[in-house]
Amino acid sequence: MANKRKVSCLPCRLKKVKCNGQKPCQRCQTKDTTCTFQKPGSVGRPPKNAVVNKLVLSKNTTTTTNSFCQQFIFEHISLTPILLPTRYIQDSKQMSLSHHLNSLFALYFKNNSLTKRLSHHGEYTYVSPKVEIYNLAHYFTSLTEDMASILTCRISKLKLTYYSNLEFSNMALTYDRATSFFQPPIPLIISLNPLNALPPTQAINLIETFFSLHPFSFLLNKTMLLQSYWTDTTDPLLLTVIYGTTIFKSQLLLGKPLELWGALNKTKRNSFLDYAYHLLSKASAKTTPSRYQAIVLLGLFEITFGFPKKGMSLLGLSFMMATNLGLFDNTMPSGLNQVEKELLLVTFWAAFEEAIRGCVELEQIPRLALTYHTQLLPPTNATLSKSYQHDIENNNTRSFKNYNHLIETFYIRAVIAK
Repeated sequence: MANKRKVSCLPCRLKKVKCNGQKPCQRCQTKDTTCTFQKPGSVGRPPKNAVVNKLVLSKNTTTTTNSFCQQFIFEHISLTPILLPTRYIQDSKQMSLSHHLNSLFALYFKNNSLTKRLSHHGEYTYVSPKVEIYNLAHYFTSLTEDMASILTCRISKLKLTYYSNLEFSNMALTYDRATSFFQPPIPLIISLNPLNALPPTQAINLIETFFSLHPFSFLLNKTMLLQSYWTDTTDPLLLTVIYGTTIFKSQLLLGKPLELWGALNKTKRNSFLDYAYHLLSKASAKTTPSRYQAIVLLGLFEITFGFPKKGMSLLGLSFMMATNLGLFDNTMPSGLNQVEKELLLVTFWAAFEEAIRGCVELEQIPRLALTYHTQLLPPTNATLSKSYQHDIENNNTRSFKNYNHLIETFYIRAVIAK
């Protein structure tokens, strides 16, 4: 008879350390930590509506949280209709998402004027990229100040005595040695879906942490995301990006700082970030609002904490997707409600602001600005945000500190970029 498979306890899984499988395990005894194990799940692949069925069947034994989620599902069961007709990048079903990403990466970084310009910045190679971040809200605000200072120096003769342009874009691209968007071959372990191994309790905790920690969490609506999660209709790419970026940034909750481009070290990445690229390599060029949001969120993360070249390529792809979603000519799909339209607009500005900042810093002409200068600006504050008000109405208040200040700062960044 085969030996029983050893299972690690949850604290050891969280710390990614070896567990002897005892109850309690040796490490938890040493650390005086409560040793808990995940309850074994059913064998085989769950049905599509497994989460809903689980909540319905366990009505008499659910906790207060699950009871709330059960009630939440059936009170808010109406979902956004499928967008018809299906939209594809460049109206082509033959070209995959990986084709466009590889093309953009080659356009930007192979035998390109941008690459040649970077070769003249050899002085950046001695600069240590170890820039520590202890507060993401402060870093978000500092980027706004930096953008304003860069533009002031570029378009005027004013001398900013106390400003020093660190030229993060040049530094980031210097340290990123990636030669292609996808690094072949993709290991088998990455192709295993980590979403299947994540219990609902941990998934909800990660979503809550995302909205309390991530400065760009306002690109999504908490009520609608929870609704789509419990009804199993969330785009897997969006979930992997949310979980992956949240796990990476959650070290702040332990008092540990984040480092700029720290995720260039692959050992600091996680299975969700890796699986996101597996999904990108297999995806079609179909354009949906949730996929668009996932692309922008992942691009912003890579530019700041991971592979900047990949991040820039992702933002380039996001502009192609934005064209299909009608963000540039105000022809967004009629099936979207007002909250969803606002979220698409905010997502566009998040990508556009980052693109403009990079162009100005690298002394490139932001040609896209000439085309998109008539784009509506994002909400000026939380009170005018339809997404925020929708969350308030459904008792899903935002736990991000200084959330109002975050929204107002984002609006200022949009005005500067425009």
